[in-house]
Amino acid sequence: MGSVDVVIGRVVGVHIDEKVLTDGMVDLGKCMPIARCGYHQYAVIREESLFEMVIPGDAKQLVGLEGNAEGQKGLGESGVKPGMS
Repeated sequence: MGSVDVVIGRVVGVHIDEKVLTDGMVDLGKCMPIARCGYHQYAVIREESLFEMVIPGDAKQLVGLEGNAEGQKGLGESGVKPGMS
């Protein structure tokens, strides 16, 4: 058997070209990232292949998945934003 390198780190800053932003959020269709699918397979994410899928479940578990760090603020004791069930 071979060896495997594992790197554990923390992102402390990100530089993003404003050309890939739409309404202040990273537009994956504009930056076309490469995604690892598994094994030796990769895919380029293109605008025409993007789709959204809301994950069903407890609203408490979904907070922050919209890609907005501000979404973590304003949670009540239950861990749910006011107005969410």
